[in-house]
Amino acid sequence: MKSAKRLIAIGLAWNAIILPALAGDLDIGSQAPKLTADKWIKGEAVDLATARGKQITVVEFWATWCPPCIASVPHLTKLQHRYADGSVRVVGITESDSRNPIEKVRQFVERMGDKMDYTVGFDTDGHVIKSYMEAAGLDGIPTAFVVDKNGTIAWIGFPDEALDEVVAELVAGKFDIEVAKHVAKIEGRIEEAQMFGEWDMVIDLLDEVIKVKPQDPRAWMRKFDIYANYTGNVPAAQKSVKRAFELSVDSPDRTAEIANTIITDADPDGFNKLADDSLTRAATTAPDHTGIRVARVALFAARGRDDEALALAADTIDRLKGDAEGLSWFAGVLSSPARAAKCGDLALRAIELAIKAETDEAKHYVAKFFIQNECKNDIRGANNTGHYVVQKAAQDADFLNGFAWGLLTDESTKGKFATLALAAAETMYKAPGGDGWSPMDTLALARFENGDVDGAIAIQKQAIAKCDNDHARASLKDALQRYEEAKKK
Repeated sequence: MKSAKRLIAIGLAWNAIILPALAGDLDIGSQAPKLTADKWIKGEAVDLATARGKQITVVEFWATWCPPCIASVPHLTKLQHRYADGSVRVVGITESDSRNPIEKVRQFVERMGDKMDYTVGFDTDGHVIKSYMEAAGLDGIPTAFVVDKNGTIAWIGFPDEALDEVVAELVAGKFDIEVAKHVAKIEGRIEEAQMFGEWDMVIDLLDEVIKVKPQDPRAWMRKFDIYANYTGNVPAAQKSVKRAFELSVDSPDRTAEIANTIITDADPDGFNKLADDSLTRAATTAPDHTGIRVARVALFAARGRDDEALALAADTIDRLKGDAEGLSWFAGVLSSPARAAKCGDLALRAIELAIKAETDEAKHYVAKFFIQNECKNDIRGANNTGHYVVQKAAQDADFLNGFAWGLLTDESTKGKFATLALAAAETMYKAPGGDGWSPMDTLALARFENGDVDGAIAIQKQAIAKCDNDHARASLKDALQRYEEAKKK
């Protein structure tokens, strides 16, 4: 019922060349609807008509309760900064709902400050959502629409590296909308074939994509995924990833992403050797590239080259001083289950430097909490850090909801941090938006786990009364029944 319990960044999705052919009327090649948001939280109102012939517009749909949306904010800010000349305008649109009232959106945008440095509009009546998302047959966020200078929708997809490439091609006058439309149709067929496990057909369709986009490594990485994970054709998987590396030789970002996709500790199929060869070449041409360095740390650790891994990790942390996002990301890499035992001290050092660079950012304290708990088994230290999380995020109900729920249900924390979870849930309940059915469900569980069965029953009944989702209400009732049965014992 609850979504992901930790706020994590979203990496490049190799399976997202472009969204599949859409079920709605709005598609690539359609004229973009007007942006009729009635409130503009940040920046001036956007008129696509006045942008014709002058400006490319990226319209991203998001919400404050959506962790992937929050994770995409720094990426969109970097994209906007890259085109500070005004050739591209990034616009975030969010709609009004019980979890996303305008007051909460204002607070979020204000708290983000320069980290969310693009235009933000608020869609009170849902008109923009209907004209874009619903018209395109989509309901998942974050989703970005790219509108070219002619007012035509050129691309629709997740706001990752593919978005950056589309925008760069549009700015350079190299984007072919007919190719994009053709690929979207193929993607629709691929999605259908995947649903039925028709892997040979998926491979054939990906080859069609490669014919029209021969320089894009994503289709090759999708072929790798199918060969490696579904058909067991190791030679074909090796051939596919080699080709993806070849197409990415001039892009350290892509090289690092491919390497991170294929590196494994056991490595029965020899993929690590392929990653090693490509990363060694990339390290020669881009020795200071953070992504390449991080991938090499993971590779060294996976191949048992511990001294090299630790030395490179320490040096990379020193180079990242002041870069809070980079340090936090690297700390996550170092504290992964595969590397926690060897790299826990370095992970802790990295996240402490991230905190030093951004002392008010609650997610860094969450990362430190998990490193202390999972890598260092420092329960007392993790508890202390957890209370800092509660203080820093005192006005962010969604953040505290995810944190408290994770403490109560995650296998690594369940039963160890019940008091901290209750403190987070009680603080969440007092924050704006903290009295919805989902936060109340978390609060009820926190009270139950701390022995307050009557309090759990009372708050769970309130959550059920507020819930307007039949599936969710059934889960809430199951929890209430469990609490009531516990009271009888």
